Amino acid sequence: ATLVIRSGGESDPARLPGLAGLVAQMLKEGTTKRSSAEIAEQIEFLGADLWASSDEENTYVGVRALAEHFDVVLAILAEVAGTPAFSNKELEKLKRRELDRLALSEREPRYIARRTFYRQLYGKHPYGTVDTTPQAVKRVRRQDMLRWHREHFVGKNSFLVVAGDID
Repeated sequence: ATLVIRSGGESDPARLPGLAGLVAQMLKEGTTKRSSAEIAEQIEFLGADLWASSDEENTYVGVRALAEHFDVVLAILAEVAGTPAFSNKELEKLKRRELDRLALSEREPRYIARRTFYRQLYGKHPYGTVDTTPQAVKRVRRQDMLRWHREHFVGKNSFLVVAGDID
């Protein structure tokens, strides 16, 4: 099952490019009910998979499991998508990882070429921004994530795709 939110990088605030992607990464880092370790432990116990990602147009939260565990993993998906904690502790860890990733990316010719190509192709359009920036990562706050989530993770802006041997 994959929950598709019809908002991605194109809906990032101008001063926080990459916010949708950061929100997606934070979804698995705990909810208001459970820590990331508790969620990961239950997913692993079920032999399931939980993931979240974002692209220019959409944000995705998905689960994959045996049909016999579908109700349980769907409840986990709902909890992760609906009640993320966005804890400051986890956000600080994410910021450090993202700053390291960006520093490494700046050394990769493909990354530099892609970023430059899209900036030239789209200009100041949101599609012209390929990734977040170190400045945006440092600037993002928990309140920014909560606001973006509250505005975009709504029923009229989402749909659920389900496939498998289930009713």
